[in-house]
Amino acid sequence: MSADEDYGGGFATVGASRRAARLHARQVDYHALHTGKPTGQRKARPTTASEPPTNSTLDDVIGLLNAIVAQNDRLTERNEELGDEIRRLRGALDTSEEKRAKMEERMGKMEKQIAALVEMTRRNLSSQSQINATYANVLRGGPPTPANSSPASSAAVPARANHASVSTTRIMPPVIELDLNNTNVGSVSPGDIRARLQTALESQEATMEVKCCGITRNPNDAAKVRVFLRTEEDEELVRSNLGWLETAFRGARIRGQQWHPVKVDNVNKLAILNDDRTTVRADASEKIGSENDVEVTQVRWLSKPSNRLYGSAVVYLAKKSEADALLARRVIDVGGEAAYTNVFEHRPRPKRCFKCQSYDHLQFRCRAEERCVKCAGTGHREDGCSSSTVKCASCGGPHRADDRGCPKYRQLLEDMLRQRDG
Repeated sequence: MSADEDYGGGFATVGASRRAARLHARQVDYHALHTGKPTGQRKARPTTASEPPTNSTLDDVIGLLNAIVAQNDRLTERNEELGDEIRRLRGALDTSEEKRAKMEERMGKMEKQIAALVEMTRRNLSSQSQINATYANVLRGGPPTPANSSPASSAAVPARANHASVSTTRIMPPVIELDLNNTNVGSVSPGDIRARLQTALESQEATMEVKCCGITRNPNDAAKVRVFLRTEEDEELVRSNLGWLETAFRGARIRGQQWHPVKVDNVNKLAILNDDRTTVRADASEKIGSENDVEVTQVRWLSKPSNRLYGSAVVYLAKKSEADALLARRVIDVGGEAAYTNVFEHRPRPKRCFKCQSYDHLQFRCRAEERCVKCAGTGHREDGCSSSTVKCASCGGPHRADDRGCPKYRQLLEDMLRQRDG
């Protein structure tokens, strides 16, 4: 067997392992392959280009070959390491690309959801601002002016004042008023009254879910208590099921249902007033209620007597929700014409008896003789007065009894305002 067959097998192919080749290169003994005589035994002769390499030259070549083989081993190992690193980086890059694609897809979905949420919020705010206007919302602007309004009708629409205090007094939950004079609770604290009230409500099956939001006492009469509730449904339940009242405050009385006023401007007098243009028709409440699909309990004229065809009135409604709805619409139909709703500001005024024209009592309690509001004469009313004299029945001055410039009226009004403001 030849040396090639011994160490190389003689049958090596192109696909043989690189490691096997390197191992073979290390195991070859190049000194043994040299069959010539040692250099020292040869006949000395001049060196020419055709002379075979010496022993030292062969050692140098063998050393170089071994160095090349070792360097090749290191490069091969480094190449394999770099290949593994490249594969690892390529895998990480593929993973990053996949994560980035998923992140972009998720961000796209989030952008669509945010856009839909913003649009929904915008629609809700738009509808809310149109529907749920309250007394405070209405105070910020004035009533719309019709394009085809006449000078008389335009003059009848007063400018809106910014009454900040009105919004705080009008925006409140439903309330009921109790008269506790016959229950001996004058010395009981408001907290104890509320606790007794809530316990009584929960003891009745019909009112067990009703919650009291709070109570207030009349500063001038501690037995007069106002009870605030959450909704109008709770108020209706409390008023229609009075078992709680007997349980908590035997002998107490509950005041009638509260009315909610709305001021109405640009009202045609012919639509709600009688022929004398001073008193409201008996059927005015029913007509306004049917025109606007609300429950109107009372209508009262506000404007001073004049020749103007349009003026202002106050409409009292049974439900606060209906009052808020009219204020939100800003328009109400009165006799087929559009009038403008506004917040009604209650101003304390001296109460005058329409029978004797005095300021110390009301008509239903009057036992005095009837007097004319124009001439202060007795035994007749203004519609039957034939006198040309103008005299106040209250102070005796040269003016009508309903004149708000009356010294008696002004003095009483100042006293009322001073007492209210404390």
